[in-house]
Amino acid sequence: MCQFGTETSTEFTQLCHSVLAEWANHNHFLTGETMDKEEIILVGKYKNLNLDRHYYVDKCGDTEVAALLVDLSNVIEPYIYQFSGIDTKKIDDLINVGLGLPAVISFFKSFKRNDLLSAAQNKNTMMSIAESYLVNRVLTKANVAFKPMGTHSIKQDVEIPESLIAFIGNCKGWFAAKKLTINEKTEAWEVAGILSGINHTMVNKSFGFAKLSGNTKIGRKSLSSLAEALATVDVNNPYEICKTCEGFGIKPYAAPEMLMKEYPDIKPPKVKGRKSK
Repeated sequence: MCQFGTETSTEFTQLCHSVLAEWANHNHFLTGETMDKEEIILVGKYKNLNLDRHYYVDKCGDTEVAALLVDLSNVIEPYIYQFSGIDTKKIDDLINVGLGLPAVISFFKSFKRNDLLSAAQNKNTMMSIAESYLVNRVLTKANVAFKPMGTHSIKQDVEIPESLIAFIGNCKGWFAAKKLTINEKTEAWEVAGILSGINHTMVNKSFGFAKLSGNTKIGRKSLSSLAEALATVDVNNPYEICKTCEGFGIKPYAAPEMLMKEYPDIKPPKVKGRKSK
């Protein structure tokens, strides 16, 4: 699995040129002339996944960029869980929740973790994936926001590469780039790995662009403990809801950590502020 994360402009430029050169070889992106423009690109093709997103964002406000990142996150998350190996339908069948945070709290208090085992292929190493999917879907079905809320009207250009999944973020001083080359030997978990890294970046950066923060709780990993903590957060603050879930060991969005026990080759996200060697 070839996954790269960059934090400096030099490394970002080098990786962008690498990604763009690979696109050029397949006649989907002819030159690197857009390198000095602020843009967000998310492209790739694997099985039923077909990503063709390319946006110029130099004239966009921070809240629009945040909304775009959340939009892209919502596009790729179902594929991450699908390619992770869990049985998402079995978990969907377990979810019967009403609207609002009180309904979520009630559901988590009564839910039994072992009910997820069959959806996790009876493997403890896949339970973290199943838990993340459960929390993600419960919050979504209850209409409880755990990502920044907003809309955007940023025009999309289309790019469709055939041999890689790639993400480039170059916006308002933020630089990020990740890629995975696709061939006949590429496995679904590898695609889940690169997409989860991209998703982790987009979700957390969206909070920054949306300028959201708040008080969060931490505690022992359990749905009942999480339920008690959620009863104390601001229901109108997606940051508090998201980060409180994280504080109890369950990210409500697809991220690399949920995959690492089952797929040890997947690496955790880099610590903020740490530079690549």
